[in-house]
Amino acid sequence: MIEHTDELTTLRAEVQALRTDLDALRGSTQLVGEDHVRPRADHVPPSVDPPSVAVGEERQSRRSMLRLAGAAAAGAAVLLVDRTPAAADNGLTLSNAGATTTLTSSATTGFHFKASDSSYATNSEVIQVSAGTTSRHCIRAFSNNITSTMFLKNDGIGSALLATSNSLGATATILNNVGPTLNLAVSPGKQRPGLRTGETHFAGGLDTDTQGDLWYCTQTSVSGAPGKWLKVAGPAVAGAFHAINPIRVYDSRRAVYTPNGLRAPQTSFVVPVRDSHDLVSGAVVTADVVPVGATAVAFNVTAVATTGTNFLAVAPGSAASYQASTLNWTGAGQTIANASISPVDSSRQVKVFIGSGTGSTHVIIDIQGYWM
Repeated sequence: MIEHTDELTTLRAEVQALRTDLDALRGSTQLVGEDHVRPRADHVPPSVDPPSVAVGEERQSRRSMLRLAGAAAAGAAVLLVDRTPAAADNGLTLSNAGATTTLTSSATTGFHFKASDSSYATNSEVIQVSAGTTSRHCIRAFSNNITSTMFLKNDGIGSALLATSNSLGATATILNNVGPTLNLAVSPGKQRPGLRTGETHFAGGLDTDTQGDLWYCTQTSVSGAPGKWLKVAGPAVAGAFHAINPIRVYDSRRAVYTPNGLRAPQTSFVVPVRDSHDLVSGAVVTADVVPVGATAVAFNVTAVATTGTNFLAVAPGSAASYQASTLNWTGAGQTIANASISPVDSSRQVKVFIGSGTGSTHVIIDIQGYWM
């Protein structure tokens, strides 16, 4: 719509210029039929000698100019009436390799286009938009195919896109009803930002590295040193913690659990941590409290009615062995608890290892939250 509006404005200006030339010609001549012109009665001929041009040539020249003006005006009128965009037209196509160009529209749209006279837009914006005081979006982009709605590439030192807002609305809103809303591509061979020097890192920035880790900048870089970065997510990061109302997931004192009874030294068993169980009967109360996709759990483990000194270790459900103890007790008849954290396997399970001491014990496990 903006492209058509500017074309109409240009064509109207050209038609007006042709009309001015036409009026000037009519001011000095009168048309008689198609092929003859004669001086107007009120026209005062110039005092200088007439040009040395044959009468027929002068008439032909003026007649050609009049016909040219009429044809141009007619052509412009056709364009004004019949101009419609081709199916494959881009909404706006303008190269910034030429002279500086500014394309503006009416105040109701608030759209402005500015092209630099530099091929890389060193000193001015390639596109500058403003919604003014209206409630419209500065830029709205749509795509109905498999390509990106907007593709930005930066080969220089500035920002490929800078968006600011002083209003109550969001500076940028991105929506995808089907696929990922935003994709931060992983660049092969790219070190994490905390190790890269000679760059300008601004507080509030986001970056990814070759490992697929996502980083957030909390402190702007100084003198070419890296800014301060915190890892937000990545393949080795558990994700966000979800605190829950604690649930019972295992109690070896209840026959409903498998296995049950005192757990002997140098044995291990797997405990599902998905569902909430009744404290007395052991029946499932709520399924999937720890949902599919959980990567780790915060838990409390209790040793009850110990028969001698020993310890236990909690590890992911797929673990073949343990590397550290989770809870230790020093004799028989003790009840002792400890809180800890452990990753879970893909089936949302942990494994409990009873140590190599002399004592057996009942084991109780409660879940306090999870990461995903």
